[in-house]
Amino acid sequence: GDCQILIHHIARALREDLIERIRQSPFLSIILDGQSEDLLTDTVAVYVQYTSSDGPPATEFLSIQELGLPTTENYLQGIDRAFSALGIRLQDERPTVGLGVDGANITAGLRANMYMTIRKTLPWLLCLPFMVHRPHLEILDAISGKELPCLEELENNLKQLLSFYRYSPRLMCELRLTAATLCEETEFLGDIRAVKWIIGEQNVLNALIKDYLEVVAHLKDVSGQTQRADASAIALALLQFLMDYQSIKLIYFLLDVIAVLSRLAYVFQGEYLLVSQVDEKVEEAIQEISRLTDSPGEYLQEFEENFRESFNGIALKNLRVAEAKFQSIREKICQKTQLTLAQRFDSRSRLFVKCCQVFDLSAWPRSTEELISYGEEEMLQIYNHLESIPSFLTDLPREASDPRGSMLMEWRELKADYCIKNGFKDLIG
Repeated sequence: GDCQILIHHIARALREDLIERIRQSPFLSIILDGQSEDLLTDTVAVYVQYTSSDGPPATEFLSIQELGLPTTENYLQGIDRAFSALGIRLQDERPTVGLGVDGANITAGLRANMYMTIRKTLPWLLCLPFMVHRPHLEILDAISGKELPCLEELENNLKQLLSFYRYSPRLMCELRLTAATLCEETEFLGDIRAVKWIIGEQNVLNALIKDYLEVVAHLKDVSGQTQRADASAIALALLQFLMDYQSIKLIYFLLDVIAVLSRLAYVFQGEYLLVSQVDEKVEEAIQEISRLTDSPGEYLQEFEENFRESFNGIALKNLRVAEAKFQSIREKICQKTQLTLAQRFDSRSRLFVKCCQVFDLSAWPRSTEELISYGEEEMLQIYNHLESIPSFLTDLPREASDPRGSMLMEWRELKADYCIKNGFKDLIG
């Protein structure tokens, strides 16, 4: 009754306030976060980002839209519905200047199609990369397939191993006594069959290599128990997997790749990441992955140090054939991962983003002579992009007869203040 009426009035007041703030913002950006569940229809969360005179850009959640199918047309219709619910038509408001797309189920191809379609009506739109919380899962989606069947094979073997224990209370009790870390991670996963990529679960892979000897010993014990015929046969098959040279080495290598991608995701979660730093961080990750092609990372180095004819006393099988094959797999994983990361950036937006590095004070030259001409070319390129936005020139003061020249003059004055005022210098320590 009364509570419902009160909530209704609060919601209406908040909605009207948001509409007013959106309409007063000179520019808008849209953020999409796609989500896909096996049992539910695909959805997208729509956010709007706007600026105001009393603080940094604000981000507000608008709504969750059902898509039916994850197609470009359905995503764009979802955006329209989210704004229409507020009584807003994007075409009638201030220009939408940026689009950020997140979500592991939104592929590079789908992102590219969205960008191209929206640019037909908003040619000035900047399309910037978002990094999903666990980018290695997106990478696995992108690189697995006919060229790398070993990934799905490893995935299936790991699922069988964890399911062997997870769905048997007796075996889980035995695992808890012999390999507590792997047991804990297996329980944490819940329904193993519902996990998309076990080989993307860093904690599970770490637990397996930590408890490797104990798990092998337990499977050997179960495989020899004739009174448990079914479990014995499965344990024997799982032993073949855990004693396969390529499988174990691939687990260590994947942990190196996941470590690089996890560090990249952590950087993206920072509160004050400048847009100019995004490109730099993605490029650093690409270079790190490239080095893994020939130089072992921390995990693979550990494997190689522990492998002397046997692996921690376990005689691995298929050694000679697997070593040559492994290097080919390693190169393909690195190449495909680098390509997928590079596609995160829309090429047309990349130039503008690189120009924005001039706003990063930590990148400014310390020499006064270098600072005099610093950033002028980049500022002109930024101006050229802004000039393509319809409202940009109309919003300029009428007395601005030479806005390009005025902008360069203001830029030089800003740099002069930087040199003269100690307080400005203190901003970068």
